[in-house]
Amino acid sequence: MHWTTRVLDSSLWRFIFISLAVKAVILMADPDPQFFLGDSGSYLQTALTGWIPPDRSFLYGYLIRLCCTGSASLFSLVLVQTLASAASAGMLGWLLQRFIGISKTVATITVILYSLDPLPLMYERFVMAETFSLTTTILFIALLFLFLDLGKVRYLILASVAGVATVALRISFLPAVAILSFSAPVIRFLLVRPEHRVQLMVRLKALAWTFAVVAIGYFTLHGAYKFLNGRLSGRPPAYQYADGLFLLSSWCPIMTSEDLKATGVSEQIYDGTAERTLQNRRVHRWMQNGIVAALTRTYHEPLRANAIAKTISLHILRRDPIGVATLAARTFLRGWRHDVITRCIKEDKGERPIPPGLVQRAANRFHTVATD
Repeated sequence: MHWTTRVLDSSLWRFIFISLAVKAVILMADPDPQFFLGDSGSYLQTALTGWIPPDRSFLYGYLIRLCCTGSASLFSLVLVQTLASAASAGMLGWLLQRFIGISKTVATITVILYSLDPLPLMYERFVMAETFSLTTTILFIALLFLFLDLGKVRYLILASVAGVATVALRISFLPAVAILSFSAPVIRFLLVRPEHRVQLMVRLKALAWTFAVVAIGYFTLHGAYKFLNGRLSGRPPAYQYADGLFLLSSWCPIMTSEDLKATGVSEQIYDGTAERTLQNRRVHRWMQNGIVAALTRTYHEPLRANAIAKTISLHILRRDPIGVATLAARTFLRGWRHDVITRCIKEDKGERPIPPGLVQRAANRFHTVATD
């Protein structure tokens, strides 16, 4: 049966309508858009001017332009993101019923609970790429499941498209997209057991073919995205242009003078910077007394500063891989602390002064009154 017929005959649309019904009630009660300071301002600038940010998605800015240009209202974005989130909930229920085999009742309850989850509800209202990126991620996973079940190469091709869209919206999904994309042919190969050698040889050829399809689709689409990003921003092709700065600020608690000397950076770079602690890593990434700001002031050109930061970071990794792994573990465990969660929630809610430029832009271009 054709996949379109399968979808239309399945519970997918019913799950989406259930989620929409739940979210519509909440949307009527709380239709206001919200800002995550820093990120939201960058996305709006991209939507209004076409500016390509060096460290986050430009695609989301263009989606804002598409959603809000005609209405000149950010409510249009909230509405479209609510629809996208309902689609995510519907696909989740469909995946659980279609591939995991849970009952229709349990799948429906799961969809309702997902539709009431505070985190998706928050991001539906935020000028942030999370809602769209989660929708494309679930679509990517659904297409991989269809390939695993049916073995049709077209689902791998469509998954490649959904995967690059996911990365274009949130670069943090890149490792998961890469691993799952190249794992899918191998997983299908292992799921179907051969009965004799002829079948095995045929299946090995099929594995090689599907793996080649994944490789061609992945590298072609991701290469095209990096080329487009570079072309639009006037920089070399890349996913983004601050990867080294993010790494260095994340690993600076274990950075030593040896790491600086190995890359030709003077220890004077420390002058006037904050203490290099686990808690201060955000300071080192974003604030004027951070290591990133110090590198940028020293080398002037952002691309040069990013390259230097990446070189230092790779030296840290080679010198102390255990320390890097320990930092990751400490970061994960710190995320469960009540004081950290409370502080992050307050920041996410915007409980800090909103920059006057963002207030003015929201009022003049989107008829949105942004207050503290």
